[in-house]
Amino acid sequence: SSAASDVYKRQGSVRVRTPTEVELIGCVTLDSAELYLGMGLAVMSGKGVEQLKQVVGVRTPNVVIVDEPFEVLPDDTSVVALTLYRKHVTVAGNTFKTALHDVMFW
Repeated sequence: SSAASDVYKRQGSVRVRTPTEVELIGCVTLDSAELYLGMGLAVMSGKGVEQLKQVVGVRTPNVVIVDEPFEVLPDDTSVVALTLYRKHVTVAGNTFKTALHDVMFW
């Protein structure tokens, strides 16, 4: 598969089980559950938008535990993405469109 299609497979929705445990729906299932550890779970749109949590545990290949409770629980209107976890980064005055890879700073 192409890199572009792999990126879109990392998007999907969630079913919240507890404020820190979510079931991934429609996201790519990684070969090993341990590969989720350390990744970011970002709420891209819908209820709970703009929240970023770090995956710190895995119950099953599609149920993950995040580092802290969601302030606003995502629901069936929410779209989430699995991504590299980066927190406390500020980018101002820029527009990102159709980026296939994360932005890198050095």
